[in-house]
Amino acid sequence: MSVLRITAFLAIWAIALWAELAPGGARAEAQTKPLPQVLVIAPDKSSAHAKALLRVIEAELAVQGTLAEMSDYHPLIDELYYDGFVYLGEDYFVPPSEPFLADMSRTRKPLLWIGYHAWLLPAGVRERTGLTVQDLHPDAYDTINYHGLAPVGGGDTSVATADHPARVFYWLYNADRTAAIPGAVLGDNLGYVSYLPVLDPEHPGYPAFRAVLAETMSPLPASRALPPQPEARLAAAKADTFRSAIHLPFVFAGDGEETIPYASDDYHRRLFNIKQSGADWVALSQTYFQHGISASDLQAHEVGTASFAALEHIADDAHRLGLFVQLSVIVNLDEETRKPNEWRGFIRPSDRQEWWRSYRKIVLDAARFADRAGIEALVIGAELNRMQGDAAQWRALAADVREQAQYAGLVGYQVNFDAFDNLTWADALDFLSIAAYWPLATTRDPSLTELLASWEKIGAGLTEWARDYPAVALEFGEIGYASQPYAAVFPFSWKPNRSRNLSHQEQLNLYLALEAFLKTRPDITGLGVFASTRYDRVPGDIGYSPFGKPAEAVVNRLMSLR
Repeated sequence: MSVLRITAFLAIWAIALWAELAPGGARAEAQTKPLPQVLVIAPDKSSAHAKALLRVIEAELAVQGTLAEMSDYHPLIDELYYDGFVYLGEDYFVPPSEPFLADMSRTRKPLLWIGYHAWLLPAGVRERTGLTVQDLHPDAYDTINYHGLAPVGGGDTSVATADHPARVFYWLYNADRTAAIPGAVLGDNLGYVSYLPVLDPEHPGYPAFRAVLAETMSPLPASRALPPQPEARLAAAKADTFRSAIHLPFVFAGDGEETIPYASDDYHRRLFNIKQSGADWVALSQTYFQHGISASDLQAHEVGTASFAALEHIADDAHRLGLFVQLSVIVNLDEETRKPNEWRGFIRPSDRQEWWRSYRKIVLDAARFADRAGIEALVIGAELNRMQGDAAQWRALAADVREQAQYAGLVGYQVNFDAFDNLTWADALDFLSIAAYWPLATTRDPSLTELLASWEKIGAGLTEWARDYPAVALEFGEIGYASQPYAAVFPFSWKPNRSRNLSHQEQLNLYLALEAFLKTRPDITGLGVFASTRYDRVPGDIGYSPFGKPAEAVVNRLMSLR
């Protein structure tokens, strides 16, 4: 490849950049702070070219780079997490995904696009940047000529707009210099390199690419607030005086329903919703099953039990978003043997010792995983009403979670709203989570006055219980309301009335009453709203999701209540 001499201006610019990067230069001080994060997307992250690009980006920009393939990209989450993006389009047959294109069309962060597929960027990006990609292939144009920043001419592959003029940064000429196309074009937050650059710093064409890289990716933040290390994150979680959370249940296949694995974009969107709500925590669960209320052993379900791999995936994403994570161990009755109106609160195994052996193993395995994954809170049981009288077993389990499994996070238990009477071992916990589904009315569409009167009676009982266990934090760990009439009468039911009509107003009033009550109760130290579901912001949804409904604004206020 023949290359013209780079202009003196480029040489001066390169010297200035070297001075800035040199020891004692302007950026040396920045190295004591967290480095900006740049995501590099390549069709094959094992390719030599992709690895070389990563090395160049880290060396030239003084950033922390991450090399990933498109299948590794986490929509919404990665756009929020990273400070800049580089797309390496070196394989025509491996185009970017639609979610990635959507994120890149929305982001205002620096984006460098190299090679193929720039024509797939949405029209809104082209309008904002002033970039129009025409059907010209750069293989015939192999000579770089650097002109500095020049207006785009009429015969180029990029067309300027009045508000956001694109700029040709340098040109590619054909061998006899009879025609040229832009080698690099800059517009707004986008830099477009129309060819695959040589990434050898000794190559004479390298300084031109180095220049457009710096021009596109600057300025990046000098001291990005990265998620703290697990130890610091755990300390912050323990110091949290109001643990505001949204539950993110795993959806598993039922009759005729399609399984949605965690890797689906649906879960990325829902985690993003949770972060945007103002919540500090996301509440996850791992559910095991037993065959009837008298069974003595527990089993994982091939679909209904979240794997540790899936849980680690979601916990990692949550931490990258700045969320704390709570994991609850849940036992349900399987649908094949469950009788009408039976639920886990009725579990009473025929062989109690064997049930505890099976249950302890599950909880201790979860505790070891939670410690390894940096999960900040572990709920060691939920609503096992008829098992709560086994005080010695619960005390031993809580102790072994901390000592045998060496779990360093917060340890809690979730009690059903009507089953406080046999929790003599609650002092073994860091927090008691309430499944706070108290009935608040006897008919549909209760007034706020009626709802608040019900909360006042409930509050008196909570005050009495807390007086006996002053060292145990008390929180509404799970609470929510379906968007249906009679949700105040049967808040614990997905089907509070047979007609299953839509009622945004009753859901809204219930959250307004909850907000008014919690404002008077600083002793309630946490709130877990149920839930973000696959129906978030789906018109006509009658389920528990508050997103996209009038209640969403109230939930957002609750997440930042204290």
